[in-house]
Amino acid sequence: MQSQNLNFYSSIFTIRMRCTAIQRILFFLFLFNCSANIAFSQLITPKTPRPPAPASPSSFIPKPPSVFGNALITPFDTLILLTATPTDPPKTTGKLYLAHRLKRGQTLFQLSEFYKVSVANIQAANPAMAKGTAAAAGQFCYIPITKNHIERLKPKTYAWKNYTRVLYKVKVDETLFRVAKTYLDVPADSIRVRNGLKTDAVSPNKMLHIGWIAISGVPKLDASADTAKVVARPVIDPNSPLYKALIGSERLKMQYLKTKFLRRETLEKGVAYWDNKDRSMLRLNAGFFALHNTIPAGTTVKVYNPMSRRTIYVNILGRIPESVSPMPDILLSPFTAKTLGAIDCRFHIEVSYLK
Repeated sequence: MQSQNLNFYSSIFTIRMRCTAIQRILFFLFLFNCSANIAFSQLITPKTPRPPAPASPSSFIPKPPSVFGNALITPFDTLILLTATPTDPPKTTGKLYLAHRLKRGQTLFQLSEFYKVSVANIQAANPAMAKGTAAAAGQFCYIPITKNHIERLKPKTYAWKNYTRVLYKVKVDETLFRVAKTYLDVPADSIRVRNGLKTDAVSPNKMLHIGWIAISGVPKLDASADTAKVVARPVIDPNSPLYKALIGSERLKMQYLKTKFLRRETLEKGVAYWDNKDRSMLRLNAGFFALHNTIPAGTTVKVYNPMSRRTIYVNILGRIPESVSPMPDILLSPFTAKTLGAIDCRFHIEVSYLK
C-alpha cells in the first residue's frame, strides 16, 4: 500500500514539473512576440516631426564681432613677398611688394595707413585700381615696401595672435643664401632654422617663412633708422667681390653636404690666424680661402667659430708660409675671418673636412 502511494505522488510531481517548464516556455514566447510587434510597428509607422520651437528673444541679438575686430589682416591670413608685380616690365630688380588679399570694404586709405605707404605709391603698383577705392574683395593688392616693413627676426614679445606670417616663393636658380642676403639682409641660418630645413638646399616654388607683420599695422618707419640693426651686417652689393665670394661658399657647402655621407668627416680644433697687412694674404682678398699644412690643396673644409657661432666653407689653397710666426693651425683670408666674426687676428676655430 505504501509503495502504491509513493508511485502516485512521484507521477504527480513529474507532471507538475513538466507543466511548469511548458508554462515558462510559453511565457517567454509571449514576451518575444510582443517586443517583435512593437519594433515592427515603430519601423513602418512614420514619425511625426515636432513643430519648431518659437524663436526666443535672445536669438534676435546679433552675434559679437570677431576677436580681431575690423583688422585688415589676422593671424590666419598670409602675406606673400614678391619682387615684381604682374604689370612690372620683365627683369625688374630692386623692388619688393607684399601681395595683400583684399577684404570687403577695405580702401586704399586704410591700406596706406596700415602699411605706412602712400596712396600714390599703392596706385602706381596697381594701375587697374580706381582712385580712392580698392578692387573687389578677394583680389590681390600689391603694396610696395622695403625690407624694414617686415619683422625679419622673431620679436621678443612674439605671440601668434598678434602677427601674420610673410612667405616667399623661391624662384628657379635661387639659393637660400640669396633670398636671405639680397631681399632681407639676415643670416641664412635664421631662415633655414625657421623653416625646419636641414640644409640650405631649396627647390623652386618652395614657400619660405621669412618674417612677420603685426596685425595692428606696420610701425612708423624712421628713414634714418634700420629696424634690423640687431643684424650688424651691412647690405652687400650683388656686384661686389664679397657677394660673389659668399655665393661661391654656398656652392662649396652644397658639394660638401652631398659627399658627407659617402666619406668620413674629420674634426680638428685649433687656432686660426688672419692679417690684412700681411703681404702673403693679399692674394686671398678675393674670396673665401685658407692655408693649411696637412690638409691637401683643393680640399673643401668647414670652418666654425664657437664664439660667434658662424660657419663658412672654404677651399684649401696650399701650405702656410714659414714667415707666419707663431705658426697657426690654419691661415684664413680676410673675407673668411670677417664673415666668421673674428675680432682678434688669432682666435679659436673648429675645422671639419672629408677624407
